[in-house]
Amino acid sequence: MQTEITCAPPQGSPLAPILSSLTGLVVAMEAHTAPSPAATAFHQAIRRKGDELAQIGGIEVLDYALVFIREQASSPAKAGHREAVLTEAWTGLAGWRV
Repeated sequence: MQTEITCAPPQGSPLAPILSSLTGLVVAMEAHTAPSPAATAFHQAIRRKGDELAQIGGIEVLDYALVFIREQASSPAKAGHREAVLTEAWTGLAGWRV
């Protein structure tokens, strides 16, 4: 099995600060479980960041962000959890998978 490595966007790219913030939000959400006020706030912020990414580059950028954030996880379980968090938060965004 080949491991794919997704590079971070170059500094100065409009994606860089959004992706950095999004990664921080997803990591912070790992410490919270729904339903809780903190989890709800993180969920809403993750959705807003997804909307920003979609406006910049559509589904391709959302897919890139998902893969990048999964690859930053320290374990397959965390990677799967991150994907679930992003998929749930981004449901309903234009072009996002259902």
